[in-house]
Amino acid sequence: LVVYFFTHMLWQPWQEATKHLSQQFLDFEPGIHFPQIQMQAGETGINNLRIYNPIKNGIDHDEDATFIKKWVPELRNLQTSFAHQPFIMTPLEQQLYNFKLGEDYPNPIVDIQSSRKFASDILWGLRKDPEVKNDSYRILKRHTLSDRKRMLKNE
Repeated sequence: LVVYFFTHMLWQPWQEATKHLSQQFLDFEPGIHFPQIQMQAGETGINNLRIYNPIKNGIDHDEDATFIKKWVPELRNLQTSFAHQPFIMTPLEQQLYNFKLGEDYPNPIVDIQSSRKFASDILWGLRKDPEVKNDSYRILKRHTLSDRKRMLKNE
């Protein structure tokens, strides 16, 4: 999700994420992690394009906000729904939780819906481009099993 957010929400090149991310892994291996970063960024040409909603993803995978509340202490005392979306709190709710958005926790840096739509429109548009389709097939032909090549050729 970090790579996705960086590349699709902030519209940054995947290469810019590699130095920081490589320092976060205990077992960093460029031959493994760089292709994974490329895949999450939608840059491989052979994987399905995934454009996540980070809020929905957080709720789906951390329904009770246990992970968020453990690793983001600023959100620890908030109601679960607010831990996933502190920016939806009204001023009154912020007072009730002794929490001030913009001071205790930063304001959103992007609008999720418009950033997601922007990335989706561009990336899905590119996938329809004949040159991109040809390049995807070239990559598959060179790097995947022959059964998959036949299957893709028949599509």
